[in-house]
Order: sequence, then structure tokens, then C-alpha cells
Amino acid sequence: EGLDVVDTIVNVDRDAHDKPLENVVMKKVELDKYRK
Repeated sequence: EGLDVVDTIVNVDRDAHDKPLENVVMKKVELDKYRK
């Protein structure tokens, strides 16, 4: 949950054109409104 998910996506094997060899799908995304 958070940066560990980003690390997982970044470390997926890619081809010479930087395209992932397998599809990467985010099943759920949550956004929180930024407050000062």
C-alpha cells in the first residue's frame, strides 16, 4: 500500500522499448484531497 506498490511496478521486466513484458494493471486507486 503506497510506495511498495510503485517499487513492484518499477521492477517489472521490460523489453528494449521499456514496455513491460506482462501487463501491469492497477485494480484499485484511491485519491485523497490535499489539505494545507
